[in-house]
Amino acid sequence: MILLKMALECSPISDSKEDLQKSLDVISVWSDTWEMKENAKKFGIMGIGTDWPNNSTIQSQAIVRADS
Repeated sequence: MILLKMALECSPISDSKEDLQKSLDVISVWSDTWEMKENAKKFGIMGIGTDWPNNSTIQSQAIVRADS
């Protein structure tokens, strides 16, 4: 399972790296549609039971690994 940390919330979002990026792409499209800018510095990715993805992006901004 891969978790996406956004600000103070922690949300399970995907069971695979590929599905995680697809979900982030959906968030990006929604944000672009409503002319909102996501701040990738407030995101973090943590892998549980798997390697964490090291190349995920939101609105073309890299998301870094979250410390456990």
